[in-house]
Amino acid sequence: MSRLLFICVVMFVSCACAMRVVSGWKAAVRGICVSTCCVVLAQAAPLMSLAEQGQEANIVVFRSEDTSSIGDSIYDDANKAVIRQKADSIAMVWSKMEKRVASDIEKGNKLDALGQISNYMGQLKSDMRLVSKAACGGDIYERSDLSIGDEGGKNVAKFDYSTGKFSYKPIAAKAESVIATVNDLYFYSIDKTDAASALKELQATSDVFDEWYTMVEKAI
Repeated sequence: MSRLLFICVVMFVSCACAMRVVSGWKAAVRGICVSTCCVVLAQAAPLMSLAEQGQEANIVVFRSEDTSSIGDSIYDDANKAVIRQKADSIAMVWSKMEKRVASDIEKGNKLDALGQISNYMGQLKSDMRLVSKAACGGDIYERSDLSIGDEGGKNVAKFDYSTGKFSYKPIAAKAESVIATVNDLYFYSIDKTDAASALKELQATSDVFDEWYTMVEKAI
């Protein structure tokens, strides 16, 4: 009620002032315009207040997020158990893919075999890299022993000039090897060789995957 009363008073005063300056219809138009501006400002005030409150709430949320800590604590026994479960899940999915790809190759269904790899490997690649990073303690790169700065080279990733890439830790490197052998299987062996050769390449790929899985088990 107090807000409405204030608005009415402002409108009345504005109209009166305008009519004293200009007479006739011009006075009415001028008064209405001034009054409208006052109403808009009066109504905008509480909205501005709400916006400021929302902004402050967001700031509080961001401050809360900034204080969230990460590090060694995420690799405690409970979380390592979760990582093991994820690795086991990956192994189950891999086994399913391997059996279906082998079946399609034996039947001569090359397109179906390629389709199986396409359907499964997108998620498998992502999951394998995630588990590899966790098994490596959150850092997949090997660190240089060079003496750089006060902290030495521990923050400098090793660079392999022969490959033009940074050097991965063994588990992460093995995961990338699995992905590379699957790519060879997909782009060459299945499409451009006979069934026996493709099945042999599939088995070699699975052997590399088993090596990766064993390394993860030992690490966690």
